[in-house]
Amino acid sequence: MGFRYIVRQAKPEDCGSILKLIYEWAELGKDPDRVVQNTEEDLRDNGFGDHPIFQSIVAEAIDDGDSTDEAQRGTMVGYAIYICTYSAWTGGVIYLDDLFIQPAHRGKGVGKAMVCKVAKIGAQKGCQGMQMFMQGSNKAARQFFDGFNAVDISEKDGWSVMCVQGDHLSQLGNYLTEPEVKNDIQFLC
Repeated sequence: MGFRYIVRQAKPEDCGSILKLIYEWAELGKDPDRVVQNTEEDLRDNGFGDHPIFQSIVAEAIDDGDSTDEAQRGTMVGYAIYICTYSAWTGGVIYLDDLFIQPAHRGKGVGKAMVCKVAKIGAQKGCQGMQMFMQGSNKAARQFFDGFNAVDISEKDGWSVMCVQGDHLSQLGNYLTEPEVKNDIQFLC
């Protein structure tokens, strides 16, 4: 049995399938410190609400032996989540936050097609580069991205990725309302 693949923009009704793939990716990654916190509603609100903060493309596998209507027969086998951001030094950057292809569909060019599509979207938006993160121990991902001439800027330029998450983010934002903050700062934004 062979498959053909379709890569397309995600739609709000895809959020349940995307979330299932996120859980599958988390299970395969076996990272005990990482827990999927997003819900289907979070994905829908954050990707398709009034002020979306991410975009996504999905890959569907179509069984070559299936003669039903193409629009109805695809099974989602992968997703990519990306955002456009800005670097004060270089300008627009497209950030590939997440790329996952089910293991049974790897090695067939689907991941490469999705990365190339995200790169094309970035180029069309005037971005000067694409960034992505991966676990340092993920040798397969490293080899995959090396095939795109990706450069590990943590090695090349000595960059470190810093993160403030969860309650710490709220606490940081609330710092501005603390009494010890000097009153000689006025925010107009």
